[in-house]
Amino acid sequence: MQQVDPRENQILFLSLFLALGIGTRDWTLRPDFIIVAIATCLCTQWIANTLRQRIEPQKFPTKQAPDGDRPRWASSLSNLKSALITALGLSLLLRTDHYSTMVLAGTLAIGSKFLR
Repeated sequence: MQQVDPRENQILFLSLFLALGIGTRDWTLRPDFIIVAIATCLCTQWIANTLRQRIEPQKFPTKQAPDGDRPRWASSLSNLKSALITALGLSLLLRTDHYSTMVLAGTLAIGSKFLR
């Protein structure tokens, strides 16, 4: 029996909280800022993964993911789940009136995961 990735449940519940906040409670959540946060976090994660694979190719084999069982795109998809959780969390917690603030927050949140 295959185990469910707990991040999928986290994504589901964070999405439900956002939908409830927008639909019923009027938490002053703006869908355009949520989209900016999601796009920023996913793009930053993808760029950072790509750069890491080019800088440290011996740690990331080209034919398989680091766990050895899944293809590389499956590992990248797994990393994008983490970025989506970060984006949804930022959307719930950060209130701003400027897109640049949301972009900066998303970039810093994802980029900090890649610092050693």
